[in-house]
Amino acid sequence: GNAAVSISQIGLPAGYSADWATANIAPGASRDLSITFAPLQAIAYTGALALVSDASSSTVSVQMSGSGLFEVQE
Repeated sequence: GNAAVSISQIGLPAGYSADWATANIAPGASRDLSITFAPLQAIAYTGALALVSDASSSTVSVQMSGSGLFEVQE
């Protein structure tokens, strides 16, 4: 379309964080999103990143997974 899209919320699974505030993105433009994975336990982390916007498909989901590992100290 020809209108900006407004991203109002980002949901992330446990173990993930992002540096995002609400934003409007103009048609044809883009915006970077940095996601950090910082597990607190040596387990598998799975879930979905959810972007909530005012677009016609208001929520977009992306599956994510990672594994926490024990740190080996010598």
